[in-house]
Amino acid sequence: MKGKSFYRELLDNSYDRFPAYPEGRYQGRGIVLCAGGPIHLCNAYVCLQFLRTFTDLPIELFYAGPAEMPEAVQDFLHDDFGPITVQDISSCRFREEQPFLSIRNFRGCQIKPYALLYSSFEEIFYIDVDNIPLQSPVPLFTSEEYMQTGALFWPDLTITKSTTEELFQVFGVTSELLKRDLEFESGQIVLDKRRCWKALLTVCLANSDVENFREYCYNHTLGDKDTFRLAFQFAGQPYHLVQHPPLQVGNHYFIIPVPLTDLTIKIQHDLGSFYATGILQHGLKGLPLFAHKTVCEWDMYQRFRNLLYIESRDGNILPAEELAVWESRGYGYLEEFQKRYMGIFGRDYFREFRGLLARLIIAFLDGVKYWRTGKSALSPKK
Repeated sequence: MKGKSFYRELLDNSYDRFPAYPEGRYQGRGIVLCAGGPIHLCNAYVCLQFLRTFTDLPIELFYAGPAEMPEAVQDFLHDDFGPITVQDISSCRFREEQPFLSIRNFRGCQIKPYALLYSSFEEIFYIDVDNIPLQSPVPLFTSEEYMQTGALFWPDLTITKSTTEELFQVFGVTSELLKRDLEFESGQIVLDKRRCWKALLTVCLANSDVENFREYCYNHTLGDKDTFRLAFQFAGQPYHLVQHPPLQVGNHYFIIPVPLTDLTIKIQHDLGSFYATGILQHGLKGLPLFAHKTVCEWDMYQRFRNLLYIESRDGNILPAEELAVWESRGYGYLEEFQKRYMGIFGRDYFREFRGLLARLIIAFLDGVKYWRTGKSALSPKK
């Protein structure tokens, strides 16, 4: 059975064979996203609308396979958000150009480091498509912290401790101080590929199918997120971690399990309990910068309102009025996507049924609230 000694040796041997940075291949600054299919594309559409209110930097959007991105959708994206390049990540020449890397399935978080690698940009602002930029990300490229290191990362919640001791040992991370540091949250990244080249290749290796390395890593941490921290440490590559921990945002929910499955139906209603469905990340000076809908994303069939409340550092649940305004704008963009793009895709009957069931349950809860209070019970604003 392959264990930590095997994968440590794999890391050492692979790192020694990494090619030098390919001069002249990557140029300029730009924005990178990953999305495909109607579920993720509706999130991408909302994110792109917010991004284009701040910047006209060129954008590259990666998807996995022709079924995820019909030509008509590509045409719409070019019309709506140009300059934008839409690229099939599964068609990139990994084996020819990077023979030490191998990957079979791009339909998951493992697409992220490969999109960074195969983007044409030398300097990249990457953002998850379920993430809302609250300010322009462009000044991050000229920040002192980025200029010094070539890499900006954001921390995960303080309660997130998913990386095991064994994986620390595989990557040679022995510092007790580092183990106590916050894990990474990779919903947004700023990266200079020239300066961070071998660290990026190490991240790609950790998310590859070489000797089932990705499976091993994901069994010892939560997806791709902390592979960035471990890879940068292994490569000895400096980075700056934003020093302002994120805050949890969410709404009041009932979580209803679906019998005989591992699925749940999330019902938002003020009779329920506070449920964190996202995180608020801050900029280098401590101002809110990204509102990341990490659990209940933008959904055309069930309008999740995730940004109505925020959990303060002392644990109090407070209204998040400004974030709620941003989320309302996002649902306006979602309606535009539905009108413009959804005729290209087939109907999703399961999601339609789940949305209908949620509305019926909310109507029942409204009746319960009315019975309890004797007052008109209104569901959260749509």
